Amino acid sequence: MANEFLTAGIKFSINGTLIAGCKSIPAMGSTPSRKDITSFDNLRMKTYKNGLIELGDLNFEFWCQGDNENKARAEEGKTNEYKVEYPDGSADTWNGTHRTYKSSAAVDDVLAFTISVTAESEMEHTDATVITG
Repeated sequence: MANEFLTAGIKFSINGTLIAGCKSIPAMGSTPSRKDITSFDNLRMKTYKNGLIELGDLNFEFWCQGDNENKARAEEGKTNEYKVEYPDGSADTWNGTHRTYKSSAAVDDVLAFTISVTAESEMEHTDATVITG
């Protein structure tokens, strides 16, 4: 059997405070923009160089549980440290600001909310600590 990890156990925190009820996270990275560096010296094909990475809005979805939405709203409008911890021991950490808002709902739904984070620093990745094999 391989050593796959399930997504169960992913944790999201703001300034070290766990926000419970996380049900989905966005991609924690992106492909860099592609810059054309082709010159007249290139005779057969175009050449490119990687540009900057744009994360865009990082939208995390949560079930409303206890006071988790209140904890998120209390940190709005400030520069915060955000952290996503994975079951394999790896983590992504960055600074930014966020808005919290109720997610759309329909009859007989479970109430949910979204934390939309704008990154203000580069994302730092900590490698997995689990030893396999």
